[in-house]
Amino acid sequence: MNWTPFYAAMVGAAAAVMGLLFVAVQLSAEKLPADVRDGWQSVAFCTFYLFLTAFFLPLWFLIPTFDARERPEITLIVASIGVLRSVRASIPIWHGVLRIGGNRWWEMLWYSLGPLILYMLILYEAGKTYYGHWSESTDQNIAIFLLILFSLGLKNAWNLFAEAAFQSNNKTPRGND
Repeated sequence: MNWTPFYAAMVGAAAAVMGLLFVAVQLSAEKLPADVRDGWQSVAFCTFYLFLTAFFLPLWFLIPTFDARERPEITLIVASIGVLRSVRASIPIWHGVLRIGGNRWWEMLWYSLGPLILYMLILYEAGKTYYGHWSESTDQNIAIFLLILFSLGLKNAWNLFAEAAFQSNNKTPRGND
């Protein structure tokens, strides 16, 4: 099966949404109250990194000179960078949860652990094929993980701007009402 159309569509969709996310962050960042701005900036970074992974991994797969033997290395590198960036961006989120308190633990788990689990699944899949063979099922699993990663990014982006609009109108952080 030829995965080129899927990877091309994923690159295009991720690029479009990254552009929209960038513009939306620029337009709404100053409207947030100062006490919640850092947490939402971290959520925006986490979301941006999800879209970066959904953009760069398929982009590498579209380069015609790379064959299936090089895909595990590329996937390991991109997913490892995703893990590091996700952890780095999640630290302020958890700091905000500990500082503000409230019932936001499940939400912060979604923002930080959800991407980490997906990155680990991608790393596992790539590691499994590093000494073996990149097969059709590997492409399918990576595609499924990329779709879930992209969907998670869309949900985070929606929450980011829906919550940002709510908080900018109420000027009080959620959980302290």
